Amino acid sequence: MKLRTKLLMHTMVALLLAALLVGFILVKMLDMQASDKDNVAAIVTVQRLESSIVLTQQALNHYAFNITFGSEAEARQQLERSGQVMGELRKILEHLDSTGQVRSDEAKEIMGLLAAAEAKWNDLQASAKTAMALQDQVDSNRQSIRTAGILNDLFNLQRLVQALYEHHTSTLESEIKGIIWFCALGVMMLIWIAYLSNDRLTRHITKPVKTLADQAQAVAAGRLTKVEEHPAQDEIGDLSRSFSSMVRQLEELIYFDPLTELPNRRKFLNQLEQELSVARSGGRKFAMLYLDLDRFKNVNDSLGHTAGDQLLRTFASRLNGYMAGHGTAFRLGGDEFAVLVPLVDDTQELSELCGQIISSVSLPYTIESHELYVTASIGVSLYPTDADDGETLMKYADMAMYRAKKLGANHYQFYHPQMSDAVLEKLELESKLRRALELNELELKYQPQMDVQTGRIHGVEALLRWNQSELGPVPPSRFIPLAEETGLIVPLGAWVLKEACRQNKQWQLSGLPPIRVSVNLSALQFQQQDLVETIRRILEETQLDARYLELEITESVAMFNEASVIHTLGELKRLGLQLAIDDFGTGYSSFSYIKKFAVDSLKVDQSFIRDIASKDEDAAIVAAMVKLAHSLQMKVVAEGVETTEQLELCRSWNCDVAQGYLFSHAVKAEDIVLLLSEEQQQQAVGVIT
Repeated sequence: MKLRTKLLMHTMVALLLAALLVGFILVKMLDMQASDKDNVAAIVTVQRLESSIVLTQQALNHYAFNITFGSEAEARQQLERSGQVMGELRKILEHLDSTGQVRSDEAKEIMGLLAAAEAKWNDLQASAKTAMALQDQVDSNRQSIRTAGILNDLFNLQRLVQALYEHHTSTLESEIKGIIWFCALGVMMLIWIAYLSNDRLTRHITKPVKTLADQAQAVAAGRLTKVEEHPAQDEIGDLSRSFSSMVRQLEELIYFDPLTELPNRRKFLNQLEQELSVARSGGRKFAMLYLDLDRFKNVNDSLGHTAGDQLLRTFASRLNGYMAGHGTAFRLGGDEFAVLVPLVDDTQELSELCGQIISSVSLPYTIESHELYVTASIGVSLYPTDADDGETLMKYADMAMYRAKKLGANHYQFYHPQMSDAVLEKLELESKLRRALELNELELKYQPQMDVQTGRIHGVEALLRWNQSELGPVPPSRFIPLAEETGLIVPLGAWVLKEACRQNKQWQLSGLPPIRVSVNLSALQFQQQDLVETIRRILEETQLDARYLELEITESVAMFNEASVIHTLGELKRLGLQLAIDDFGTGYSSFSYIKKFAVDSLKVDQSFIRDIASKDEDAAIVAAMVKLAHSLQMKVVAEGVETTEQLELCRSWNCDVAQGYLFSHAVKAEDIVLLLSEEQQQQAVGVIT
């Protein structure tokens, strides 16, 4: 039933009852008024009749003592008038009897007295008229005396009518009281109906509308609670159900990740607060797990974001399926996930759970016909052992997760306080590193690269050093990874590139023989859209010929989008500079990739060079690398040459260039000037051929 129809029905019922009540009161009042009028008329008529009889008596007396035409006419007239009043009285009394205003016994007595009075009156009237016709004064006087009997009957009749009136008055008072009570009852009924209508109005309109308003305010404030649907089949019910459906859709949009269909970060934070509340009130423990896919970016870069999304969906499905019954999985964003595990009492069981999660998610994934092996790192924090608030638990789980990654990934790590010290130290170091350029704390040192066959300086590699005012010299192994992690490597790399080009040009302007300077290019720098333009601008600003600049990239660029890598390398080659693959053998070591890239040199990592004199397998590997590189028209640079024996082996394999402590440590720019000047002098006298 529609709401408008309900309201109309309630209104009609109330109006109908009010109309019936008013109608009943009006009818009853009119009936009482008529009844009262009849009773009063009866008394008045009896009194009129008595008066008329008295006047008739007087008229007959007057006629008996003074027979004249005038007295006779008066007597006849009075007799007629009394007869008329007698007739009116009968009509009134018969009306009272017929309308039930007189009880049957009272009516019988009254009508009997009336009949006796009428009989006496008719006889008196006839005798009086006869006496007046005969002008019999004595008889006229006798008839006058007979009126006393009629008056006596009328007195009795009046008494009865008066009693009847008094009874009527008493009855009328009772009826008035009844009407008053009835009116009160009617008013109470109307109030009750109004209450029922208000209750219905409250239940069907006010309360549902207020509930909807409260729920709408909660939704506007970001609190999506379960909506209580109104069951009525009317407009309010329709609105309630529509609103409930809308809230469910909003909840899916706000609290669930559209890609993986897992609860999202917002839901995670809400659930975390609930877990904290339950744990605090019940003295319980729970665990927070932070999961991050290892090297997920490589999947996006090599196979594209569509494949990356498919991998995330499959990973989330696998994780969510495994966590059923153990806890709730969430996607926080990107390749980061979280799990809340309630009721944790045994860390050993939690360790087993983490190990099983890693094993489950590490199974191969088939993505676009590619079989991928993706691992995950997990960080764990415990309530209340590690922290008693959500923000700190999240921070500690995140620290533990990154610690697991540093330990080799595909691993889980519980938080321990030393991690916080390491993070604070790391944050402090990052802050100092950000100010290093402004404070001129950075400098470049250069390590010579020697031509294996001639012994001449082939070039130098520019190496960044940081002498911090408070910490002193900071090892590159400590601040370079931090710069790459924070993105500071981009501005630092640009400074290194410009300073190395400027210095090389300065050496040439000072009259030294031109050499090539090698600069390491990080993977993050390689991905910058303006990389080629930045290098072109630096070469123009420093006026260095591009052929005297060599950029060293790592094998990790092979995991980027192949077409993009080939395009960027081609653009760099068109500038005229040289390209080298640094630390070859430590990464993907795939000639199938490298042969597609326009590189000029391979730098064999020192981990292979270190043991070539003592381990045949290392010697065989390096010899094979040199041979394959030469077959691809690439030069080979041996890194980390520290002994003459290592140098001789490299020379025997026709390795082109060697670099290491056997020749020189990384030195300042002025020391390179001395080395080049000395070499120039030796060449002049023919020591170096």
